[in-house]
Amino acid sequence: TRLILAELHEKTGNLEGVIRQHRELIALDQFRVESYRKLFKSYIQTKAYDRAWCMAAALSFLQSGSEQEETFFRKYLGSTLQAASGTLNQESYKLLYHPDQDVLITYILSVLGSGLREMYSLPSVKEWGLHKRKDKVDLDQPKLFNKIYPYVAQTMNLLPAPQVYLKADQAMGIRNANVGSPTVIVGGDVYERTNDRELAFMVAKGLTWMLPQHYVGSIGQPTEFLKMIFMALMDLTEPSLGVGKTLGEQGLQIRQEIAESIPGPTLLQAQKLMKKFLAKGENPNLSRWLVSAEHTAIRMGLLLCGDIHTAASAIKSDPVPLGKASVKEKVRELVLFSISEEYFKLREELGLAIGK
Repeated sequence: TRLILAELHEKTGNLEGVIRQHRELIALDQFRVESYRKLFKSYIQTKAYDRAWCMAAALSFLQSGSEQEETFFRKYLGSTLQAASGTLNQESYKLLYHPDQDVLITYILSVLGSGLREMYSLPSVKEWGLHKRKDKVDLDQPKLFNKIYPYVAQTMNLLPAPQVYLKADQAMGIRNANVGSPTVIVGGDVYERTNDRELAFMVAKGLTWMLPQHYVGSIGQPTEFLKMIFMALMDLTEPSLGVGKTLGEQGLQIRQEIAESIPGPTLLQAQKLMKKFLAKGENPNLSRWLVSAEHTAIRMGLLLCGDIHTAASAIKSDPVPLGKASVKEKVRELVLFSISEEYFKLREELGLAIGK
């Protein structure tokens, strides 16, 4: 029915109708290449050139682009990274989050992660075999990484940016050092990169995990730890549920730590969020949350590197994946985000859209 409607709209010149129906067709069949192609054509005709470019990029990645689509994609991709002129804000992040990322779980973990930092953080970078002074990266040195890193942090509105330490002899990507003050450790595989788009993707993906709302998901603890701190707060909020009986000794210690370490007003805020979560009547799926947060981090990487080919390549070679999603699943979600309304709006907001 939608295909018939799309054809009728096309015959009568109703391009908005064509676009609407083909987006619905993609919702039914996510890799319906013919709909990608119709959208490319319709966006060109309506002078929505950035949206057309995004469709051409997806077609190119799927190895389904025509000569016209491939040429259009390559022409506006450019040879180097395009810098954003805007910065992300709270509303922008709502567009960025993967739809499976439960917002209430996200903000509950944000409060718990910040409040329990002393409990789970390492004493210093020495635990990583690093020297506190000698291995700290001087971002003023003339190195491509040192240029890309502060740019990405500023665009993400993650200020001040976490300090950076270098483990030059290891391929470890970018990871949370999990020490007192926000700190990342980069491996030589990242620091020595000379491709600006690759660096932008890797840094953006890594720094997404350093955001307060994702931080505790990247400290190297198993998913069971996330579940435990979540359930401990649940028991503090609604003791009548009887969750405390299932926490065990470690869980009860965490419950006590939450009650004693998190300031009263902050704890009340966390409990208010927890009551909203409990009202939904759902079990907390922290494994799913971790997977969706990684999809969100990948979305950030694509947004700031601007090239789906580069993003997919980086996903495939990632040395430290955090969620349980397969590479195939991550790439699939990447492609779908690259043609979404949310991606179009974010590119517009950051001044990355063609013609902006």
